[in-house]
Amino acid sequence: MPDHPIADRLREAVLADPQSYNALSRETGIARPTLTRFADAVGTLRLDHAETLCRFYGLELRPTKERNA
Repeated sequence: MPDHPIADRLREAVLADPQSYNALSRETGIARPTLTRFADAVGTLRLDHAETLCRFYGLELRPTKERNA
């Protein structure tokens, strides 16, 4: 199974959130069916939705190692 660290971390945040998908949808503007499919690992997120969830949960993307120039 492929490793998807960004999607996996976002999915963990959505699943750990105690509020309903309806409430999360209202707060983020992401449709409830989109959130449900993503949380159930049936669908993926558009990049703008991933960015919205990152901002909502206070997550950021950082390099794990330095690249050789």
